[in-house]
Amino acid sequence: MTKGEARRRARVVILALAAVLVVAGVVTALALQRPPAPIVPVPQVETRTPTPTVPPRQSNDGVGDPYYPNAGGDGYDALSYDIRVRWDEASGELNGTTTMRIRPDVNLSAVRVDLGLTVDSATVDGTAVPVVVGNGSDRMLRLSKVLQAGRESVVSITYHGDPRSVRSDGGDRPVQRGDRGLMIAGEPISATAWFPSNDHPSDPATYAVSVTVPKDLQAISAGRLISEDADSDPNTATWQWRTDRPTPTYTVGLAIGPFRIERETVDGIPYVYAVSKLLSADEQNVAMDTLKTTPMRVRQLAAIYGKYPMDAGGGLVSAMSTSFGALEIAGRPFYDSDFLDLSDAGRTELVVHENAHMWFGNTVTPATWADIVMNESFATHASWTIGELNGGRSANDRLQSRWEDAYPGFWRQPIANPGRDNMFGTTYDRGAMALQALKNVMGRSKFDTLVRRWAAGQGPHSFNQFRTLASEVAGRDLSDFFTAWYSADSAPPKTAEYGWPG
Repeated sequence: MTKGEARRRARVVILALAAVLVVAGVVTALALQRPPAPIVPVPQVETRTPTPTVPPRQSNDGVGDPYYPNAGGDGYDALSYDIRVRWDEASGELNGTTTMRIRPDVNLSAVRVDLGLTVDSATVDGTAVPVVVGNGSDRMLRLSKVLQAGRESVVSITYHGDPRSVRSDGGDRPVQRGDRGLMIAGEPISATAWFPSNDHPSDPATYAVSVTVPKDLQAISAGRLISEDADSDPNTATWQWRTDRPTPTYTVGLAIGPFRIERETVDGIPYVYAVSKLLSADEQNVAMDTLKTTPMRVRQLAAIYGKYPMDAGGGLVSAMSTSFGALEIAGRPFYDSDFLDLSDAGRTELVVHENAHMWFGNTVTPATWADIVMNESFATHASWTIGELNGGRSANDRLQSRWEDAYPGFWRQPIANPGRDNMFGTTYDRGAMALQALKNVMGRSKFDTLVRRWAAGQGPHSFNQFRTLASEVAGRDLSDFFTAWYSADSAPPKTAEYGWPG
């Protein structure tokens, strides 16, 4: 190879290398301009913490009340009752079917109700279930399928028996049998004598009541009168009542007998009055005239506490004597024959007291029976307040005279927790005194705000909630006042700090 050829070949190699480098550069540049390839994520296995399964449990016998531990059944909320009973006058026996709509708070494998009569059969959501008879009025329905918390279910129970056989666990009889009739009413226990229920005031519900009786008798219950002869049998009459305002079981009573009935509508409220025809003509007239003052008293109470909370009004006067005298049946207080022995002023006070319970007891219900003072103090104080408005003694005069003239032992039992044996004792007068003293301490404007806010509540409320609300409305701590009036076993100091009116 000559030097010239060598040089030519060298130039060719150099040019070839240069071309290769140029091509490589172009490829690199193009690669740099191209968008990056997407990153494909590594598949991840999703992990979840499993939701723990809450095992079902049986409803317990009783809601845990400190005075009546076996009253009611826990684990569910009773929403409504459809009560249908037939009363046989000859035997005195009731036959009935009650349908409850309930909503469990927890998963339930058994539901407990209170009923003092014999259960014939029971279904839950249409499925037949066995019933276990427990202590006293306890009846446990064993479920074939767990009831889920928060889901409504329908419980239906068919039963029979003589209501007169039923007693409360304190031995009281809530049933009176008279000539051609009976009355079922009582506090704290009475519902167990004629329908199955969650029999505790912490579980108010609505009610439809249908009662079939002999044609010449009437059946009176709570709420609005829907029909007074809803059947086609010429020998019987079926009376239907309804209340859509939730109320405790003990405020739904039943009276059967020959009654004189009158009706009217006042301020949009339907009133039904019933007076036993077994009373003399003069007694019937006095009773009816007094009952017909109820709309006036309701109007006065509403001006203080707010709108009347029931969907009906009225009253019933029986020819029978009872242990309770009068009871706040929802929308229609029942009064026994002793009502006629009172003076005009005494009957007026009693009508005010029982109708005040439509706010305090029937709408704002006790959380437990230990909170009974919240029922009776307000109802008694209402009668004092209305009495003063109508020209009678002032509430402060009543407070002062009772404070000064209290009998030995009056202050011994605290009313914030009066004990089972004193539920219906000093909770009335000492409770009303405490409210009037509180009014003196807070001033009328703040006290009026307090009672209207309390009355506007619905469902179970405790004494402690009221004490907290009072301090909130007053704008200062009232602990010393409440301790002295509600929890101490001696009289409060007679000073302005504790409401002394002198």
